Amino acid sequence: MRLLSASLALILMLGVTPTFAGESYFLRKDYDTFSSSTYRQIIKLNLVGVIIYKTDTGESVQGSVETVYDETLDISPQNKSKKIIHFVSACSNVFIRIGEKTEVERECNALNDRNVIAEKQSGIWKYRLTNGEPTLEQKKELSRLEGAYDEEDVYPSTPASVGDTFEIPPDVMANITGMWGSSVDGSASVRLHDITDYKNTQSALLIHTYNIEMDMFEDGALTEITMDGTGREYRRLSDNISLYSEHSGLMRLSSRVVEAGVGMTVNIRGKFTMQITESLGY
Repeated sequence: MRLLSASLALILMLGVTPTFAGESYFLRKDYDTFSSSTYRQIIKLNLVGVIIYKTDTGESVQGSVETVYDETLDISPQNKSKKIIHFVSACSNVFIRIGEKTEVERECNALNDRNVIAEKQSGIWKYRLTNGEPTLEQKKELSRLEGAYDEEDVYPSTPASVGDTFEIPPDVMANITGMWGSSVDGSASVRLHDITDYKNTQSALLIHTYNIEMDMFEDGALTEITMDGTGREYRRLSDNISLYSEHSGLMRLSSRVVEAGVGMTVNIRGKFTMQITESLGY
């Protein structure tokens, strides 16, 4: 579930604090403590690679592709089981170059500039618009967001000590990296590498590692996706706001499409980078 820069409105000024052996830290946000606050989450994802079209008759064409995705969310937790999310912006720009020709396509998420209520019911996070009936496309996006996991499930449910590594359900990591799909498989983990001073705040330095495989259906077409990546995150210990994280790795996509009555396979492989920031005060 999913993709700008922001200044921190609230920074706890702390000096460098030594880390003692055996000391443990709770790394998940406590939504109950955010009940009167809003934090902004900004995701920037960039993919640069090669795209190959191969028709069923054996013809093939190769070009380059670049995808830039920007997502800004204002998240207002109400309690541990409910939050309101304002999709400030969620748009992507795709550039495909074949020979001298460049095609540019811009697309925004159907929930762009809408407010959504997320509520956990019987162990499942359900999403709905705060008001009005959703369009067909909005229903599709709301359905994609639903699931048993919240983004905070990336982090351990128990206190962690420096050096601890925790396994993450791969579909949770897929959602955090902005992807969604079915039949998600693979492995993912997060390690508490150190407690350090980041921008004058005592922060947990976390190392993410993941290898994810999934199927994604869009308009009847199946796309197989593989992501191999690592990430580094600085998470403020006073409130578990993720001040900054950066991810990079390799992504591969393979899809079957029909264009003008001609069946073909489209393969994309390339390098991705992603930056995520959070800040209080919106």
